[in-house]
Amino acid sequence: MVWKIFTFYFIASTLYFDLAPGLQGPWDIADLAVLFIGFAGMVGFSYRRPILRPLFWRIYLPLNILWNVWHPDATTVPGIPGVPFWLVLAIGITAAIPFYIALFLYAFRRPKLWQA
Repeated sequence: MVWKIFTFYFIASTLYFDLAPGLQGPWDIADLAVLFIGFAGMVGFSYRRPILRPLFWRIYLPLNILWNVWHPDATTVPGIPGVPFWLVLAIGITAAIPFYIALFLYAFRRPKLWQA
């Protein structure tokens, strides 16, 4: 139940903070595509439903982490000039840790789910 609540909160808050400033270019559209794939994994994990294959999630997880570190918009905070990059990155990664844990568990620690 906790994971279902977190999934709803994570998706809602992420979409709000990503869409509130508006889509400002191709990087924002690519970021949304990466996010929606991750959201599918979160929903699959939370509701114990297989989506795609475990190998996909095993590859997606490190790529998603790299994307979140590399993504160009990680260097800016709309409306707050002068925020250091390291602070934005630290807060963003810290907030995403439960997301990464869920995807890790989904890909590596749910063998019964994938046997169905």
